[in-house]
Amino acid sequence: MIEARSMFGTRIHDIDFEVGAHVTFVSDLHLDPRWPEKTAAFAALLAGLPEASKLVIAGDLFEFWLGRTQLRVPAWQEVPRLLETLARRGITCYVLHGNRDFQLDADFERASATTVIDGGLRIVSDGATQLVVLHGDELCANDLAYQKSKRWLRSRFLTSVLHRTPYAWAHGLVQRGRAKSRASQQERDPTTMLVSRAALAEVGRSLEADLLFGHVHQAASDALPGSGRHYFVLPEFESERYGHARWIVGASPRLVLRGREEPWPGGLDLSA
Repeated sequence: MIEARSMFGTRIHDIDFEVGAHVTFVSDLHLDPRWPEKTAAFAALLAGLPEASKLVIAGDLFEFWLGRTQLRVPAWQEVPRLLETLARRGITCYVLHGNRDFQLDADFERASATTVIDGGLRIVSDGATQLVVLHGDELCANDLAYQKSKRWLRSRFLTSVLHRTPYAWAHGLVQRGRAKSRASQQERDPTTMLVSRAALAEVGRSLEADLLFGHVHQAASDALPGSGRHYFVLPEFESERYGHARWIVGASPRLVLRGREEPWPGGLDLSA
């Protein structure tokens, strides 16, 4: 896997998948020991994956992730153990950073036997781009307050602080930051927090591929503006519906809800 390019400040990494490979995509699980029913639903999803297939988690696997100190807390060790079992079944797992768990790092990789992706993926087969996968927060380009705070939150300085701060203290800091963020959202124009039409068009022009992402917690699909390609939006993973997508490389992703394939809903409401 090599780093190919950057879009909207997100690194895009190239990865080769064979045509015909079976891939499962899931996003926005927001797993947390406080909600064991979601972890149980995730475990059921993993148990049903085809042997020797691939799993791509498109961000926000966890409700939050504060760095290596979180791995030392027993309650947070269940999910890495679940993921580690996939490797023994020949299933390869890629975990993209989301806006809640961008501190996932090499320590998590070792504990879970996964590959953490600090950006997006461009999936290539036989030299042709098949699909681009992002978390999706970078597509909300008109939410300037969020994009500014994102650069600070992912700075090397803050990462260094979090990795050296005891878990309980770091958790308290994050909770206070979340409260301020929620208050700020109530004061902003809600349309600025939508996915940007211009950002989708830029993806279509620059990468010449279909796009799959999550973040907005709403399954959707439509044409990429100004392009013959399409975008697919993963739903939030809920314990009742455990929504995800199945993909055979070379075909189109299929939406799965409650264990059944369903038609993709229409497009998202977009900002400019």
